[in-house]
Amino acid sequence: MSASMLLQRFLLLPLLGFGMIFSGFALPSSAVAAAPPSTGVEFKGRIAYQQGLYLLGPGDVLAMKTLQEPDFSQEQILVGPDGMAGFPGVGELPVANQTLDAVKTRIETVLGQTLIQPQVSLTLKTTRPGTVYLSGAVMHPGMFQFSTSASENNLIISAQDSLVRTDSRLSNILSNAGGVAMNADLSQVTVTRAATGESQTANLWQVLKEGDAGEDLWVNPGDRIHVPSLATMALNDEDYQLLLRSALGPKSVPIRVIGWVKTPGVYNLDGVSPYLNSALAKAGGFLDAAGKQVIAIRRFTSESDFSTLFVEVEKTDLLLRPNDVIFVAENKAYRTGRFAQEANKALSPFTSIAAVGSAMAQIFGLGGWDRRVNP
Repeated sequence: MSASMLLQRFLLLPLLGFGMIFSGFALPSSAVAAAPPSTGVEFKGRIAYQQGLYLLGPGDVLAMKTLQEPDFSQEQILVGPDGMAGFPGVGELPVANQTLDAVKTRIETVLGQTLIQPQVSLTLKTTRPGTVYLSGAVMHPGMFQFSTSASENNLIISAQDSLVRTDSRLSNILSNAGGVAMNADLSQVTVTRAATGESQTANLWQVLKEGDAGEDLWVNPGDRIHVPSLATMALNDEDYQLLLRSALGPKSVPIRVIGWVKTPGVYNLDGVSPYLNSALAKAGGFLDAAGKQVIAIRRFTSESDFSTLFVEVEKTDLLLRPNDVIFVAENKAYRTGRFAQEANKALSPFTSIAAVGSAMAQIFGLGGWDRRVNP
């Protein structure tokens, strides 16, 4: 059925009897504009290393203590740019891309040639700055830098970072880097290891739904993380709400309100509860001449496809999705049967996510759609 035929049928519906929500038409639109390159972000907190999983590298500082043999102990052992480190009684050993346990075993083997059953304690005093590379359906693709710490007492830098997650699991890296996009395929996240070039796949839905820690991979400096995109952004409400509540979800949900409200414009709603009435409140509420019966919402199901929803505000506080465009008509449009016509005219420029983010700011101004319906 064509859009015009749908609109004609819609005009025949009684405006006050819409029920809950009517799914509208889905039409393709123009290609999405290329996104600007990302400069990456820097994590302000610190990440705890895991002794059994952390891979040593240039810049790490170690401490070695040999029981009953103080001459074979040293407090500051720097891993050099070549990945080598010098240990008392042992000499230089290659330690890059090895765990502490592996290096400790090697040291004890060498010392065992001169000492009887040497017992070595090897600890990581200071870790090097870490860098991972994010790509795909993430909020901030590009280089992500973080600091690490061998001390549990130094995990939080300041009070404002008190909510920062502090170990180097995959979910925490993604969370601290701004989270994932709403079209992220969390079932196929890949981590490519800098040390070996091998890739591992993680299903983060298993982490969110079942608490499967085995899917939440540890990430080492230099690793590459790729989050693939889904063909559509049609998450069901249950999964969408779960993602919003999780650390991986967006911290805010951008929406646009146009038409007969006091302050039309673009607003960021709290990512935990982005509901329709919150969006209308952000826009200052209805003007006196606004029609409060039914409003229209343009929603994107992919980067370039959309559908239009019609909602009775008094009956349904709709859960909004990122980049929803909300249109409030003048009350005259309802009385004269012009609501669908006005809704289609107002929403027709919003045919892609790129249009919502850039082109419409030029057409309607940064303040939003502010044209009133002519009598």
